[in-house]
Amino acid sequence: MNQTFHKISIKIIRILFLFGPPMVCFFILFHFTLVEFNNSNSESLYELIIGAIGITATLSGLTFRLSSIIKDDNDKAEKYKEIGERFLHTAILILFCARRDHPQNV
Repeated sequence: MNQTFHKISIKIIRILFLFGPPMVCFFILFHFTLVEFNNSNSESLYELIIGAIGITATLSGLTFRLSSIIKDDNDKAEKYKEIGERFLHTAILILFCARRDHPQNV
């Protein structure tokens, strides 16, 4: 039973780290378009973007750390490194969005 739980949790973590960065970008951009079309307050959007930057940067750091810990399987380490790069690029893209939509710039 313990091995079954371990296998299931590994699969869930792999799916989360594989589809996490595109989903974060999708939801931030979806929310951004809703806010732009409704002309609502940009300060609430800015808080959401700052939170998204924090989440994606943290996930990037965790996956980079995980890739450096794995010593016995180079393929797995490379995969986690690529996923960390995706999270990092997502954080950078969201950062550019936040800079453009800062309440002082609107």
